[in-house]
Amino acid sequence: MIGTSERQQKNGQALADSEKISIIMPVFRESACLEGLLSHLIRDSYATKEILVVVDEPTEYTMKLVKRFEKDVNFIINMKRKGKVGALNSTVHISSGQILLFLDSDNVITSNSVLMQVVAGMRGRDIVEFQLDALGNSFIAKLVGIEFANANLTNMLYSRYSARKPIIGGAAFAIRREAFFEIGGFRNFITEDLDLGWRAFEKRKSYSHLDGVKIYTAVPTDLRSWISQRKRWSTGGAEWFSRNYRSIVTGTLKNMMSITIPSFLILFPTAVLGIINLILPGSIAEKVTVLMLLLLPFKAPQSGPAVFLLFSIMSIVRDFLSYGVGFAVSLLLTYAACRYTGRRFNIWEFAVYYFAYSPMTLLMFAYGLVRVVILRNLRLTDWKV
Repeated sequence: MIGTSERQQKNGQALADSEKISIIMPVFRESACLEGLLSHLIRDSYATKEILVVVDEPTEYTMKLVKRFEKDVNFIINMKRKGKVGALNSTVHISSGQILLFLDSDNVITSNSVLMQVVAGMRGRDIVEFQLDALGNSFIAKLVGIEFANANLTNMLYSRYSARKPIIGGAAFAIRREAFFEIGGFRNFITEDLDLGWRAFEKRKSYSHLDGVKIYTAVPTDLRSWISQRKRWSTGGAEWFSRNYRSIVTGTLKNMMSITIPSFLILFPTAVLGIINLILPGSIAEKVTVLMLLLLPFKAPQSGPAVFLLFSIMSIVRDFLSYGVGFAVSLLLTYAACRYTGRRFNIWEFAVYYFAYSPMTLLMFAYGLVRVVILRNLRLTDWKV
């Protein structure tokens, strides 16, 4: 006799297999992760699927993979670079799945039955995102991993308390076919994923974050390549923000402030320090105290050394409060994010992340705003839109 749990599993499998998944992957020239990723997806037990790989300017190595996997994978080869947006949109139009799963070719999947979990997560939802983690053991990869952990925590907040999210990450996400076409597909943005996610948010498309599926993605391994990547991201992010800033402010800050502000502080921990610095010097008590100390030496010249000492103490206390409280708050949030994602937390790595990595990330976004809004320069030599 078949047990209840086994019967439920079979029924669930039959229900899930009724929805076809189109897995779509863009490749520029080649990817070291592509062979393993394709092998994993082919072995996945979910039956109703199709795998479509669109390749711009394939290398000899990529063409060898095409011959090896051509029985199980549909390859679309563009000998000239078409660009990610054009490649994705054209591939979607020849796909046939009710669910579109977009994966970067530099992803690594270790979880079993990923496609089944995607379908389960899509029930009652239009968009699903995965947990992301950084692939590699370089120090920069560890810092990016902390950033991913924080992003996963914010995704969970939006998923549980709003079921909507203003932006999505393009490395790994699924969307229902009808929702994709209702939104209008990908548009010609440098950060096409930000734009797609925002339009889905405006159309009130529902969102879910999969807790049980983690996907590792290749990240820069040195500072130079990290800066190059963030230059593109900051330029694309600034382009997206400059085109939508009115609706962004009214749509997220006004209507979802209780989630958006904590999420911003989780993603950019240095902002906590800035907020504290804005609060502390602005107090009336401090202004009165400073004024009294400035006037005191005129009435009692011998008090000059004491005034200098008091000023020094006040400055030290203020800096200690701002840096100490800001560091402590961000540490607790990042620790919670690491616990949520199952990532090892290292306080020294977090210290570098807090005092160096996070400020650099904010500076890169500021660079993007200057480049796009003031200089009107969207040209990127390593990216095609």
